[in-house]
Amino acid sequence: MPRQGIRPDLLFLSRLLSRWREHYIWRVAALAEMASVPAAALGFYYIAATAVLTAEQTLALIALVAVLVIAANLSGLLYAWRSTRLLREALWRKDGLPAEKEEAIWHEATAFPWRFARFAFVNTVLIVVVPGIVLGYAVIGIRSSNIPYFLIGGLVATTWIAVYYYFALEWLLWPVRQEVLIRSSSVHHRYLAGPGIQTRMLFVYAALALTTLLMIGTLAYRKSEQALAPGANPVLVLQEMHRHILLLSLVSLFISVGFSVLLARLIANPIQRLTATMAEVERGDLSRRGELVSTDETGRLTIAFNEMVSRLQALHTGLEDQVAARTAELARRTAQLEAAAYVARRAAEFRDVDALLNEAVRLISDRFGFYHAGIFLLDERGEYAVLQAASSEGGQRMLTRGHRLKVGQVGIVGYVAGIGEPRIALDVGEDAVFFDNPDLPLTRSEMALPLKVGERIIGVLDVQSEEPAAFTQEDVAVLQTMADQIALAVENARTLEQMERTVRELERVYGEYTREAWQAVRRARRWVGRRYRRLAPEPAEELPEEARRALAEGRPVLQPVYAEGDGRAVGTLLAVPVKLRGQVIGALNLRFATPEVPPEAVRMVEEIADRLALALENARLLEETRRHAERDRRIAEITARVRASMDPEAVLRTAARELGAVLGVDRVVVQMIPGTRIAGEPPAQPE
Repeated sequence: MPRQGIRPDLLFLSRLLSRWREHYIWRVAALAEMASVPAAALGFYYIAATAVLTAEQTLALIALVAVLVIAANLSGLLYAWRSTRLLREALWRKDGLPAEKEEAIWHEATAFPWRFARFAFVNTVLIVVVPGIVLGYAVIGIRSSNIPYFLIGGLVATTWIAVYYYFALEWLLWPVRQEVLIRSSSVHHRYLAGPGIQTRMLFVYAALALTTLLMIGTLAYRKSEQALAPGANPVLVLQEMHRHILLLSLVSLFISVGFSVLLARLIANPIQRLTATMAEVERGDLSRRGELVSTDETGRLTIAFNEMVSRLQALHTGLEDQVAARTAELARRTAQLEAAAYVARRAAEFRDVDALLNEAVRLISDRFGFYHAGIFLLDERGEYAVLQAASSEGGQRMLTRGHRLKVGQVGIVGYVAGIGEPRIALDVGEDAVFFDNPDLPLTRSEMALPLKVGERIIGVLDVQSEEPAAFTQEDVAVLQTMADQIALAVENARTLEQMERTVRELERVYGEYTREAWQAVRRARRWVGRRYRRLAPEPAEELPEEARRALAEGRPVLQPVYAEGDGRAVGTLLAVPVKLRGQVIGALNLRFATPEVPPEAVRMVEEIADRLALALENARLLEETRRHAERDRRIAEITARVRASMDPEAVLRTAARELGAVLGVDRVVVQMIPGTRIAGEPPAQPE
């Protein structure tokens, strides 16, 4: 389709090309041949002004030249048909130019006007001028003295016909060049075959000067002969000569001015249009291209400009694409970092390992869009990587049957668990290490990352995608950081669980010790209790009912006190258990003179009970410490007294006496076992 904003004549030619297509070239060549009459008329005028012919000879000559011109035109059409075969094929095709013929097609489109002009010159001379002179002399009876003038007139007509054909076909082939230009963009400058501006000007002005000098010089010579002929009227002959010379001079001037304007427009118009296009490009419209109107240096300049703009547009587009790609990659990387940070932050919030792992794989699949995410942890012996959490349905089936992989041997997970380095399978069908899992049939690429705490491997993070080549080394860096955070969170959760188990075990042991210790106190002292009534202390031998309930239930007990007569509540009994390390060791029993006890009072009594438990425990420990110290002191005294004597009998007597005194017993027996050898005593000799 023709573009908007072009000249009306070129728009008309574009419409003709759209209508005629592969028939366009020979048809416009035929139109150009029919319009070449003015160029031939100049030669006829010269012949008529110089040659002496009768009316019959003139008519016969016109008929002869008409026949020869028709033959020359047919020859020219045949040449145009044969020399534009590739162009016609290009215009006929609908699927673009064949790549192997682009250079020849473009060369043919730009070289045809100049080639046809040269052919027309030779063709006219050989088919019209030479045969016309020969047949005119032999058949029509032209005098031999007129042959030079016929030859000059034919040369003039032939020269201007060639000039005409060149400029006409250069103009008529403009839409063809645009059509080929649109289809081919890489060979325009190299295979541009049109003549340059200097060649054009030299061709036109040399033809103008040669034909003008020949016509005026020979015309003056011919009229001088006629003026000097016997019986001639020199004045009339000279007047006729002046008239012919003036007319030829005016025609030459007209042709000179016309071609000067034409050449100037051929140079200026493309440059002006190229300047306007350049201004559009400077304003940022890189889609604009200069129109290739001529095939001379302006055409080469236009082609160079178009190539420059195309490269600039490609560079600009490439930069935009690169910026867009970098922006998309940066956005993707930022999203990955944000997702990794969120997963790590959420993982750090969990204290239970199972809940942590399940939440981690869920977040990884949701945030990163993976088909499957699973976390393997090494067993106690480090032989197998056992699947602990999975996000996909197939992964859940694997969890149900206790899926595990041999470390260092089976699959990418086993490989990573063995060497402690990340591994990517961009195409699982080509990776020899990949383990084909029927529970995950859509996997196309996989990445496994070690879960490491320091240098110790505790497991593997396995992520899988439905897309091939879904992972890059940059993804490894981001996800490995997240995997390290998950590993640290798992290790912290494990440590916390171990500490909690240890604390619970210590609490259990301390509780049992506390219970046994206070049971021993109660057994030794029965029930130790004090009761304060009106600020007077007295022993408390029996436990009230509410105190028994508090001891049995381990919680505060409120019990109302009713009057004997009317059953009205006149007070409240409060029993609060005294607890130490979860063990009830006693009770606080209070009586309030009000039917209701505020919750604040109950809480205050509970706090007092807690502090009382600590004080009682401290007192018990202090008493136990004193008792142990007293026992150690007595043992030391007995040991010192026993060691004071070196006589065995005295040692035994001292030991029996001191033990009886210390322990308060009636009888102490210290007896040596017969046959026992005392240290340092020689063995007994056999009898």
